[in-house]
Amino acid sequence: MNKVELRIKNQQTGVWSTATKWENVSISSSLDAVAMSFSLGVVAKNSLNKKSMIPCLPGDEVIIAIDDNKVLSGYVEKTPVSYSATNAVAKIEGRSKTCDLIDCYPITNIEDYTTASNGVDSWQSAKLKNKTYIDPPTSNLSTFEWNGLKLGQIIAQLIQPYNIRLVVEGDKTLLDKLNEPRRFDISPTDTVLKAIQNLVKKEDLLFYCDENGDLVVGNKGYKKTSFPLVLGKNILTASAQFDFSKLFRTYKVTGEKSGNNSSLGVVNNTVHDSVNCDVIPRIRLNTVKAKGSSVKQDCKKQAESTRDYDEAKAVAVTYTVQGWYDEANKSLWRVNTLVDVYDPFLEVKDTVLISKVTFNLSNDGGTTTTLEVIPPAGVKTLREQNLDQEDNSKKTKSSSGTSNNLSWLNK
Repeated sequence: MNKVELRIKNQQTGVWSTATKWENVSISSSLDAVAMSFSLGVVAKNSLNKKSMIPCLPGDEVIIAIDDNKVLSGYVEKTPVSYSATNAVAKIEGRSKTCDLIDCYPITNIEDYTTASNGVDSWQSAKLKNKTYIDPPTSNLSTFEWNGLKLGQIIAQLIQPYNIRLVVEGDKTLLDKLNEPRRFDISPTDTVLKAIQNLVKKEDLLFYCDENGDLVVGNKGYKKTSFPLVLGKNILTASAQFDFSKLFRTYKVTGEKSGNNSSLGVVNNTVHDSVNCDVIPRIRLNTVKAKGSSVKQDCKKQAESTRDYDEAKAVAVTYTVQGWYDEANKSLWRVNTLVDVYDPFLEVKDTVLISKVTFNLSNDGGTTTTLEVIPPAGVKTLREQNLDQEDNSKKTKSSSGTSNNLSWLNK
């Protein structure tokens, strides 16, 4: 049990290989990011062999499994090493397939591009029976404009060139929303994720990543575990920052109605609404601009969701539990799951939402899982996320240049 297996697909040969010996492991998923991340570390003494320590190259397609349960499908991005004449420390780091939605741009005329494989092997079939998929249109994306295509189909077509599928984890209301026809056009200078964010700027849609590297759109707290987290039993340690520095008394959102009456002036098209945060007694005003054309109700909805997210992050608690499995159904912990918490220290006896999961392995602590939990109302949907940080990270990577000769890595 608790075996971490890294399956690696060689870029040149397409042959899969397996590595299993790790001194430390970190595999993390979060509702604040559509890409999962991983770091696998190994230490060698008196035997320095880079290839045996790092059996892959940046860019290799990988699948990570715990006890034959797939948890991540993605790519190697970094292989940092530090060493001396007698010992060496190496890591393999990367993200799930959805990292390409953060970093890359929409593709038209897919035949003009060389695509990666689908990552199909013994852990993954083309479509899993317990998954609900939305299929893209049969024709490839050839323009940056849609008229009358369903919302879900537009998203599925945007992500298809990167070998990513759209999975639905939600109820009939969510499916009905995804089946609504839309008119939408995108800028070719927006990343795929930014384009999707603009597409759903009026919707409370939650996006995250699954074990297959596919993009999931789901309802908040779609599943619930029947086994509670209890301090003194399965909770090993807990921590909370209780950082209220980013909270405001009043959250105000301003926007503009669609259309413009020039005789009346633009000012008459302005709409706004605000909500209060009860835990901040003094005057603190936060004003943001609504996304797209808005009515007063849109402004209030955005103000409420921004306040709820800030409040949730302020009271977020991180629990560390032994092992990697939810004891109720013997499955791995996962994000967007409701769980009951009994924490007498914080006087908490409530149902909360798991917003972040990190599987850990170390020589000191063995196997543990770190769970960040928040009030269910505090999840930030994609329309509210600030993608500037991901964009800046992407630009930093691209500015480093690609002209270096990396052939020595294969030796």
